[in-house]
Amino acid sequence: MPFDMSGNFTRLRGNDSWKGDAAAGTKILSTLHDDNDNDLAGGLSDCLTRTGVSLPLVDMNWGGKKLVNLGQPVNPDDAATKNYVDNVTGWPTSKSISGADANGRLTFTSGTGVNGVAWAAPIDMAWLSKPAVTGKSPAALVVKDSATPGSGVDVFTVDRTGEILVTKSISYNLVKEGDNWHTPTAGFGSAFKLDAQAITWSVFDTATTDADDNRTLRAALQASSGSGSAVLSLFKQKSATTCSIRGYSYDNTTTAELRWNLELGNTAAESSTYTGSNFVITSYNNSGTGGRTSMHIDRATNEVTFFGALVGGTGYRSRNGTAGGYGSSNWNWYWTGLMNCLIDATNVGYVTLNCDYRIKQDIAPLPSMWEKIKALKPIAYTWKDYGNLFRADGVVRWGMVAHEVQETLITSAATGHKDAENLIQSPDMMAIVTALTKALQEAMARIEALEARP
Repeated sequence: MPFDMSGNFTRLRGNDSWKGDAAAGTKILSTLHDDNDNDLAGGLSDCLTRTGVSLPLVDMNWGGKKLVNLGQPVNPDDAATKNYVDNVTGWPTSKSISGADANGRLTFTSGTGVNGVAWAAPIDMAWLSKPAVTGKSPAALVVKDSATPGSGVDVFTVDRTGEILVTKSISYNLVKEGDNWHTPTAGFGSAFKLDAQAITWSVFDTATTDADDNRTLRAALQASSGSGSAVLSLFKQKSATTCSIRGYSYDNTTTAELRWNLELGNTAAESSTYTGSNFVITSYNNSGTGGRTSMHIDRATNEVTFFGALVGGTGYRSRNGTAGGYGSSNWNWYWTGLMNCLIDATNVGYVTLNCDYRIKQDIAPLPSMWEKIKALKPIAYTWKDYGNLFRADGVVRWGMVAHEVQETLITSAATGHKDAENLIQSPDMMAIVTALTKALQEAMARIEALEARP
């Protein structure tokens, strides 16, 4: 073997063998010459040739030296230059990183600039590190809506303190393509959108039947703030739907049971200006069933109905029925300048005025009521439908007309004035009784005078 383990070529007969033969007068023998040539041929056969005819038979050790001035690689088994590796722009196939701890990571060491992973069209976005700006933003991981370094908007950010910034929406079973929302999986989806002063939860009302169905979302709930005010808003369709806030009871051992339901707009269909979507409070039994209405406010009439006792702080109790007991009749109070009491649709009277001397001043006797009482016009009448308080019932009643009593006696002899908007006039029975008493006294004086004649 002409080469030693260090790669040196050692001649078969030594470096000066031919000179030694000449000095000794030894003839050049063919056998010696053949051995020498065969040794040279063996050495040449162990060499790599420029034309690539001879190939290496074992893995080559370059002894720490470089291969320089290589051509650009083309085939998968071509050697690559450092320049090629440093400037590689992509791979035609996926790459896998194996290993535990530090051996399984991609590490970006630059403290400035854009360091991350980018996707070109059609995704056109990047996940990268965002260097901290002194006194402004901490170092962060950012998802941008562009793959071009230095451009685009930060749509998702996680800073080094753990704070998360989302500039668009967080959704369940919804993705957005352009202006369209669609569901990757058939069914329902919802989205939370964070704005400068509001968090809005949006949904759609009918489940999709196929994957990737487009859907138009509507706002269902919104919490917002502005000028120091906080507002919680619920949104519903106009008919057959509700805006509800519910309270449950739960003891950690059974299923939560409904106790109260507050409807800021019930299922009553909307029409005209105020009709429908009324306010309702409903209570439930200990099983969370058997709902019963506790309070109802009609949006059109502003009528408030309590389905139970209304208890005052001093123990006074207003209730259904008559004579202080529960019964089948409904009652309510109606203020018209005096406190009127109605049982069902019947106005049974009003609360009398205080008459204590301690609240009166400028007391003077009444003048003659003789002509005034003669001018009063007692009438018989029946009610007609009027507003929400009076219903035609065909019952004949006796009484007077309030504004005529005012015109005849005194303005305060009845409440309000004729044709006053949203006010039903009522007579002051104390004023009428006082006038009748004065007229009766006058009549009695005349009778006594006549009886005293001889």
